[in-house]
Amino acid sequence: MSAAGTLLSVDADMYGDSHYYCGGSPADAQSAASAYQRSEDASALSLQCGCYTMTFGCTDVNGRDSTDSQQVCVVDDTPPEIKIEEGYYSFFAKTAAQPSGQAGLVMCGALVGAFVAVRATKRRNAYEAL
Repeated sequence: MSAAGTLLSVDADMYGDSHYYCGGSPADAQSAASAYQRSEDASALSLQCGCYTMTFGCTDVNGRDSTDSQQVCVVDDTPPEIKIEEGYYSFFAKTAAQPSGQAGLVMCGALVGAFVAVRATKRRNAYEAL
């Protein structure tokens, strides 16, 4: 003898600003919860991270009813992918590949360093001893 259990409800539990970290809104999470409740297909929740409270009901062979809830949290653990626009990367790559480009980049770095040093010295000289 066994009892048959059914999914009664799925509610999205978005706490604080957790929807910001999930890349969606509370309405998106609730839509995912509704889609899961209709289909009971886990992929409905896989694209919207967040916590969901699932309530199940069961009736045993003697007609006794019971319900219980389970919290399921979907976490986005995919590392972010950083892409650099092709133009910027290729410019520096091509420049650094040539000896004259390497010298030019070193000179630009030296000029920026000298500029910062001169500005810092001017600021220090503007103070008076107390």
